[in-house]
Amino acid sequence: MRYGNSGIVPKGRPEPIVDRQDVGVAQGFVEGSNVNPIREMMRLIQVQRAFDQITALMRDGSNALDQSVKTLGTS
Repeated sequence: MRYGNSGIVPKGRPEPIVDRQDVGVAQGFVEGSNVNPIREMMRLIQVQRAFDQITALMRDGSNALDQSVKTLGTS
């Protein structure tokens, strides 16, 4: 429920935070990562190469536009 201009009051009683005993790391087991670093590095390299290719394409397009303006401007 709203209280005053900006406060909120719960309708029910507050419940304490209970630490769950059934959640956690079991003794004797090795907890592994869910990230494959080789795959992630491969993806990073692929994204970097794609970014470089797009940047080169945009630069070449800009240079071609500049050349066409120079060619048309001199005639």
